[in-house]
Amino acid sequence: MKICLFTDCFFPGIGGAEIVVHILARAFKRQGHAVVVIVPNSRGLREFKLPYSVETFPSIFYKFRLKTFIEIMSLIYFQHKYKFDVINIHKTYVGYPAGKIKNLLKIPIIITAHGGDIQKYPEINYGKRLNPKWEKKISFSIRKADGLIAISEETKKNFIDLGTKEENIYRIPNGVDIERFKECSSLGEQIKKDGKKIILAVGRYHIKKGFESLLKAIQILSKQRDDFKLVIVGKRLQKLAPVIDKLNIANFVELVKQQKGEMGNNIFPNNYLLSFYKSSDIFVSASLMEGFSLVCVEAMAAGLPLVITKCPGNEDVFNEKEDQCGYYVPPGDYNKMAENLLILLKKDELRKKMGENSRRIAMQRYDWNIIVKQYLVVFNKILNRTK
Repeated sequence: MKICLFTDCFFPGIGGAEIVVHILARAFKRQGHAVVVIVPNSRGLREFKLPYSVETFPSIFYKFRLKTFIEIMSLIYFQHKYKFDVINIHKTYVGYPAGKIKNLLKIPIIITAHGGDIQKYPEINYGKRLNPKWEKKISFSIRKADGLIAISEETKKNFIDLGTKEENIYRIPNGVDIERFKECSSLGEQIKKDGKKIILAVGRYHIKKGFESLLKAIQILSKQRDDFKLVIVGKRLQKLAPVIDKLNIANFVELVKQQKGEMGNNIFPNNYLLSFYKSSDIFVSASLMEGFSLVCVEAMAAGLPLVITKCPGNEDVFNEKEDQCGYYVPPGDYNKMAENLLILLKKDELRKKMGENSRRIAMQRYDWNIIVKQYLVVFNKILNRTK
């Protein structure tokens, strides 16, 4: 099969969508498919040694409000050059130019949504759909698509809210490279534990991450125990320093700047972040909203029990009753979060058992080898339907 992966954001930027596109392309190539990733040209991209073909188009035209035009011309050119069987577009609004020339392309268009491109949360001013102009483009894009991939139940609901038929939606979550989490024996610990149990959170600073609520939970916890430390790994975390000082919990919190690792190694998570997962005892997420939380799934692959909010994008990471990987708490409920963290800090056997369950569920449900097969099933199904 000749597969095109098309997106408007890629390396050297590193986020959930970039990682997903990279891993899908690599996996398709390994399985014998011809795959080309088409992205805007960006400084530093060529430093990445990628095991698949990458084509670029000039992003400078974006500055002149020619984004749609240049993407349309790029799709026409590269389709003529490669004669793709299917195009998998990442982020809903990126499907707009393809929708405009759907009859000219004459191949199935399948869109994968990733989070802020389909969700909207007015309370925190989050999501492109809050802008009527983007809402209109996104609605047009998904109506023109032959298939839609929802990475979470919330994503599926958003597709339906925009008028999509349910039978046009395929539920496929993001995955994790299970093999990466076996490579832990040679990794040095990044955390000075000093006999303390480590509660880990991972993510850049953003209001949707709920870090302020998490810090309030830590303040409550600090009044009951002193044998733990919260480590947050991410970008722009210095914004949390005033909150930490105000709550008087500096002795219980460590902020760590996330590092990309060696440029071009194309390994996610990199060894630096992996060492934090492997050195920790509990994983916590206080998010108000996620697309689908890659870091929660990575924590599961590392064998960590979870205490996470039951918010969109987190709520279907695991089944609390059946999987028993940890605890869900209502978003913003720092008292309940502190209560569940306390349980796991107290009960070593429970923490161990839930960690083992996390690892098992990650292997059974979120291994990228499984996820990629699901993508290919969808591609073939839509190809057969549209012939």
